[in-house]
Amino acid sequence: MQEILPKTVDPNAPLQGQEFYELHLFEEPSQLGTRHCVRQTHAQRSDLNWDVVWEGEEADYFWILE
Repeated sequence: MQEILPKTVDPNAPLQGQEFYELHLFEEPSQLGTRHCVRQTHAQRSDLNWDVVWEGEEADYFWILE
């Protein structure tokens, strides 16, 4: 599952300078069980050329043993 979330409460805010967070949940099966991951990445729209700059990735892994 992947979700892009804006860091604003105003739906009419201009895109320039806005911040976003990507939340990504996934799992990797193996012989030991299933390893799950929750990853969050921060992004901000550049004021100069309107490109999206991705930075600050954080990931947490955990196991559910079978």
